Amino acid sequence: MKEFVYNPSDIDERDLPTIFVFNNGGPSDFLMAIALSEDGNILATHICSHEGFIPYDLGVYEGSREYHREKYREHYWSGYRMRYILIDEINSNELFTSAIAKHNENQLFKMKVNDA
Repeated sequence: MKEFVYNPSDIDERDLPTIFVFNNGGPSDFLMAIALSEDGNILATHICSHEGFIPYDLGVYEGSREYHREKYREHYWSGYRMRYILIDEINSNELFTSAIAKHNENQLFKMKVNDA
């Protein structure tokens, strides 16, 4: 599946900010899915019954649910790209770990990403 891109300005997709969607853990049928902007803001959350549904429920792929995308467009009105972070990428994707750090800089309660 192709990851969704909102690009009304028709700029190079590599220059668009990224919205990361990932599984932040929980019981196997009650997973906490999060959509986190590159600048560290949580844009959406969703409780999911299976990890395989997460990217669809938070609008990562073209043709998947779109109701969260209005909020994404409000945050990144000039465009963004979606990226689903797999469990084995949690600690190795530098842009994602930077987004987590930015989030934690501005929050009373720090986010800890579950990696297992």
